Amino acid sequence: MQALDTKLRWIVPTLKNLMKKCEACGTCLQHCYLQGLQPKIAQKVMKSIKEYVESNFKKPLPAIAQKIIWRCCIDEYCNQFCPNGISKALLMLGLRFTLLQKGAAPFSLQLMEYLLRKALHKDPSFLLQRITMRIIGHMSYPNKWTKDKARQEATKRLERAKNPQFDKIEEGATLFMPGCGHTYGLPHIVQLTMAILDKAKVKYHTIGTPEFCCGGVYAVAGFLKASFIIGQRTGRHLTKLKPKQVVTACPGCFMAYSARAFPTGIGGKMFKLPLSEMLEDAGIEVIHLSEYLEKLIKSGDIRFKRKINRPIAVLPSCSTGRRNETLGKRQISEAQSEILKSIPGVKFKELSYSGDQSRCCGITAKLTQKVASLTAAFNPDLALKSQREVINDAIAKDVRDVATVCGGCVLTYSDGLNQLGNPIRVWDLVELVGYAMGINIYPREHDHMLKWMQLHPPFIKPGIIHALPRIVELSSDAIKYLLVNF
Repeated sequence: MQALDTKLRWIVPTLKNLMKKCEACGTCLQHCYLQGLQPKIAQKVMKSIKEYVESNFKKPLPAIAQKIIWRCCIDEYCNQFCPNGISKALLMLGLRFTLLQKGAAPFSLQLMEYLLRKALHKDPSFLLQRITMRIIGHMSYPNKWTKDKARQEATKRLERAKNPQFDKIEEGATLFMPGCGHTYGLPHIVQLTMAILDKAKVKYHTIGTPEFCCGGVYAVAGFLKASFIIGQRTGRHLTKLKPKQVVTACPGCFMAYSARAFPTGIGGKMFKLPLSEMLEDAGIEVIHLSEYLEKLIKSGDIRFKRKINRPIAVLPSCSTGRRNETLGKRQISEAQSEILKSIPGVKFKELSYSGDQSRCCGITAKLTQKVASLTAAFNPDLALKSQREVINDAIAKDVRDVATVCGGCVLTYSDGLNQLGNPIRVWDLVELVGYAMGINIYPREHDHMLKWMQLHPPFIKPGIIHALPRIVELSSDAIKYLLVNF
């Protein structure tokens, strides 16, 4: 594997190689469901981006072009309209990286880049990240929940997930990687997945975060060096354990663990993420949880006891569709459909925005426009705009329940549906599988969290008063946890 510094030097040539193929026709921006620019404006924007890259990043980049770069959901929906099939996700990641290096990113992201340079870049073990994620994990699953009888089984499994005994992992084992989104945002999904695997009598070990973080969240924001460092650290951990396969719950993790190589334009040299390259060289298979569950269903290891008599559709997710094809090895959306079809009583229906037409839930746009932006209160809620069309399509097809395997989609869609009066329900696919197997899937912790954590604007609203006791409790818990453990 090439040294990390070499890979970083190849980012710009790879970006330039992509732009060589770009005709600056603006077709991608015309078909973007978030932007929807007029032809002339779309052409002008793409032309300015092409000239910016070709000038070795010296020519000024218009404000509208910068805004589009940071708004992009990198879901590859527009890839199908590009005459040359250029990966816009790879293009936007490269552009975000260069803007951060030039100090031209939004203030909060530029500040984060500075902190990463001071902390992670100098200390690859990144103690600050480890401490932060442990505190978040503690806050998302408070002490009082461990005393609740309904949550005791969940707590036991989560402790097993967060504290794996690496010395007991034998070579050639199956490792289950929940991912940071599920571990800290949807802890009940992690314990439910483990309950399913236990009932199916699968021999596996859990590997938790942050030791095995894929670095994908950093990459999406343009922090490519941080992402590479974290991915390299994870790759070293995994190659030492020498597993037969890694099963990832997060589709983003699946993509990062199995990303494909891209031509740099420098001879025959190829650019590849350190993590995926290390796993491929070690012969470690990476499989997504939905594909793994489908195999268990077909082999008879998973047996259903309950019927779910209702129409259910797969909620389109960019992380399982075209993006996993252009950046990774394959789409993984088909397995979700097959699982739903196999559950007794389910009347499977397909939404219009599926497969190649899959859209992002808008989490990237929400984070850049509503969290990381200083003008958040004045920015449009692009996430809700995208969701509304998908939700209306589901309602028109008489679908009131949709399932996804993406933790970001569960939380972001749940937040959007709250604003729309909850016309449909969003389920993690694992919940439906668990219920059909006869496993208790309640309580649903993310429903509890959404009552006090509002992602949509305005952030300050009358309902926040009801959240104050919870926020104070979380803050005191975090302080106590710090004093006791560090």
